[in-house]
Amino acid sequence: MTTLGGHATPRERERAAALEAKLQAQSASLDEQLELALLYLEPGHDGFRAAELLERILKTEPEHDLARLWLAHCWIYEWMDENALRNAVTLCDALTDASKPAPVRSAALLLKATALRQLGGDGEVIELLSLSVELAPEWIGNGQ
Repeated sequence: MTTLGGHATPRERERAAALEAKLQAQSASLDEQLELALLYLEPGHDGFRAAELLERILKTEPEHDLARLWLAHCWIYEWMDENALRNAVTLCDALTDASKPAPVRSAALLLKATALRQLGGDGEVIELLSLSVELAPEWIGNGQ
């Protein structure tokens, strides 16, 4: 069983341990798996474990928007290699469909712009960021 590191509080460590136990017992819900993945991301600072958990969620529910967003985040900020950045772009493209909620599309556009910038695709970045802000100006303004 993996333990939560980083700057986790005792309460966060306890919660992660309880969620890990549920995961091992195969009784953790998708929401609990997502919670655990996000605890590993912050405050745990283990984006690789977070990505592993997010990929597990997507095997069960391939259309889980939050898992896809956070996995793209992990690929951009943890792996940072060209293949991971391209995978993040592809994952984000699937989340920009008009049927998705505006905050999901906004976050996907922001992440896609970040990945493209790191890939050297500066030409499209400003347009994507503008669309992101346009879709959810209050979300961006609140720093969420």
